Amino acid sequence: MNLHKSLFYLLPLLFWSCANRVPPKGGPKDVTPPKLIGSIPKTGSINVKANEITLLFDEQIVVKNIKKELLITPRIESDYTYKTKKNTFILSLEEPLDSATTYTFNFREAIGDITEGNPAQNLIVAFSTGPVLDTLQVTGKVMDLLTEKPEKDIIVGLYKADDTLYLFNSPPYYLAQTNKNGDYTFRNIKSDNYKIFAFKDKNNNLICQSDRESYAFLDSLIRLDSNFVARNLQLQTLNIDSIKLKRTRSSGHYFYVIANKGLLSSQLKAGNDSTLWFSYGEGRKEIKIYNTFSIKDSLLVSVTMTDSLYQSRTDSFYLSFPETQRSRDDFETNIKDILITPESKEITFTLSASKPIQTFLTDSIYIRLDTLEQIFFDSVWSIEANESRTRFECKNYLPKQYLDSLNLAPAVASSRASGKNRLAPSNNEQTSKKRAKSSFQLVLPISSLISIESDTSKRLEQSLKPRYSKDYGVFMGKISTDLQNFTIQLLDKDFNIADELHNPGKHYKFVYITPGDYSIRILIDENNNGRWDPGNILLNQLPEPIFIYKNQEGISKTTIRANWEISLDLNF
Repeated sequence: MNLHKSLFYLLPLLFWSCANRVPPKGGPKDVTPPKLIGSIPKTGSINVKANEITLLFDEQIVVKNIKKELLITPRIESDYTYKTKKNTFILSLEEPLDSATTYTFNFREAIGDITEGNPAQNLIVAFSTGPVLDTLQVTGKVMDLLTEKPEKDIIVGLYKADDTLYLFNSPPYYLAQTNKNGDYTFRNIKSDNYKIFAFKDKNNNLICQSDRESYAFLDSLIRLDSNFVARNLQLQTLNIDSIKLKRTRSSGHYFYVIANKGLLSSQLKAGNDSTLWFSYGEGRKEIKIYNTFSIKDSLLVSVTMTDSLYQSRTDSFYLSFPETQRSRDDFETNIKDILITPESKEITFTLSASKPIQTFLTDSIYIRLDTLEQIFFDSVWSIEANESRTRFECKNYLPKQYLDSLNLAPAVASSRASGKNRLAPSNNEQTSKKRAKSSFQLVLPISSLISIESDTSKRLEQSLKPRYSKDYGVFMGKISTDLQNFTIQLLDKDFNIADELHNPGKHYKFVYITPGDYSIRILIDENNNGRWDPGNILLNQLPEPIFIYKNQEGISKTTIRANWEISLDLNF
């Protein structure tokens, strides 16, 4: 009698022996997961023909989220059903398995005890429908590209190298899923060549939608003839859809051009060479064109759209503005991110507007004291506008009269040292108590901004709070590298960019850092085209390298304190 038949006759006896188990009443909490004490077929079996898998446990069980938790590799096309009775689980396949194939059923956390739901550990059944059991393994890790944080619950797929299937058009042949540490393991894999991908399967269809699901890939095949450890897969969100002009429409005083994906940039050229004013809608999929000159009937316009893959497409449409009784959109402006730095005598701020700005009267900007005294700027403003002139980065030197009113002492002298060093007490600390408690506001008077629809701005006013080096930290160090083009970014605890330096040379220095926890990220411009490129899966091009500095203990976080200087050398 063969082993399978022996187990078949023995299992009912085990069922009866366990039939009187009931959930305990009272007593200590159950923390012990159920243990697998038998299965048909048994793990490691060959020449299996059955369409059922039976599992027997040492206690009563409950099944949860099996359609999500159970991973069957290679992937099967047919569905399955299951049933439980006390401590027995039976999985029934609707169609026979392929011949001469090694299958792995990884139940993960689908089966737990009935008392507390403690999931059975390492619940994996592997067997072959042929005479050979495949035993090769592939292991690796999935991380976020920009933060290097491990990514959990990510689908990792192996696709046969000689197949046209891949993550955007088909479920994987073999699949695994990452744990909380970002680690994954493929077991019982057949020797062959494979492509490997990973993606965040939000809709659980085992196919990646690049417009809403992040993904990763390796640019070389896995040639599997022994156990294999793959390079880290770096997850990012990058829509691979070809850029297209979906439709155009007029609405009220405006004309809209809608693309199928977010735009990195766009260029509009009118058939009569007139200037076309535009702005972007939410998600940058929509271009809003303003009616700034008379158009008879319609006007041919060419639009060149560029996406995040730096792929461009040129298309054309007819622009028209039908008569309308509707009102024009409201005009709103605001000031934010004001930085006042008396020690470097600089002021910077960002100005944003709901419509493109045709005229910006910077000469009218002044600082007002609480005594109503007006202090005008001595020098010309430096203004950098975005392509649609709806956002302006403004910079100037503080007027002498304002600096004098602060009773400003000489700037703090920095003392560079290895590691952490508290800056020497400055005269600023002594004179700050003497500084008059005056209130200052940056003022943009009414009509300082004029939109392309001739709207005029309301009066804008923002309080000024000077920042002094004693209240901030410094992050600096040497750079050892043979690379010519790179960007060093200072990241806050949420991985937002606090500051960045492009090609700083052999030294870097971040000043006026708000106390808190920070990390250093380095973006390499490997092809020396003046920017960091995110790669292109369609061209099998990986993202350009990114490094996050970690110390010898593997920690990337560095704490910055007020009036402290951190010296950290970078070698890459």
